[in-house]
Amino acid sequence: MSDAEIGRRIGLSKSAVRWRRINLQKRGCLFISAYLRFDKLGYNYAFVLIKLKPEIPKEQIIQFKKKLMEHEHTFEVYEIWGDYDILVGTFGEDISDLRKSVVEIIQGENCIIIKYYLM
Repeated sequence: MSDAEIGRRIGLSKSAVRWRRINLQKRGCLFISAYLRFDKLGYNYAFVLIKLKPEIPKEQIIQFKKKLMEHEHTFEVYEIWGDYDILVGTFGEDISDLRKSVVEIIQGENCIIIKYYLM
């Protein structure tokens, strides 16, 4: 949404909104990001929920997350609470490529992964 549109909605000028937005960004209170639409680009994407063994040391979890983030088809990694511990966003050119990405992400991690769920 543009500064002008925000200004119209809240009753401020475009320049006032811009000044406030820039100030919030400089203070680290506002971060603007983009969301890539893989489906619009012709790619398949999925989310993988991963449950880790509870006794895994924090350092090993950090290393695993780094490995996930370095994978060429990973677009996001989150540590989450609940039934699963990590959420990984991955993509592929087709279903076969997507499956390959998921296998690469979890392969060789049997010592720390209890289970995973593909969404």
